[in-house]
Amino acid sequence: MSGWHSADSPKLESLGFKPYDALHIACAEFGNADIFLTTDDQMLSNATRYSAQLRVQVENRYAYKKCLCCFA
Repeated sequence: MSGWHSADSPKLESLGFKPYDALHIACAEFGNADIFLTTDDQMLSNATRYSAQLRVQVENRYAYKKCLCCFA
């Protein structure tokens, strides 16, 4: 990834993400996060719809925790 620039957040907003959600995802992408965990159903819905356009995987925090417990 070439790095974060100010256009990332507005681009995500244009996909339907709320401003702070777009900023959080843009920061996760900039930080090269593998996964971004949230409990926000609207954010999860948008992230699922536009997953091919995101550079970070967005998952439900509770579902992800249950999955991790399976490997313990």
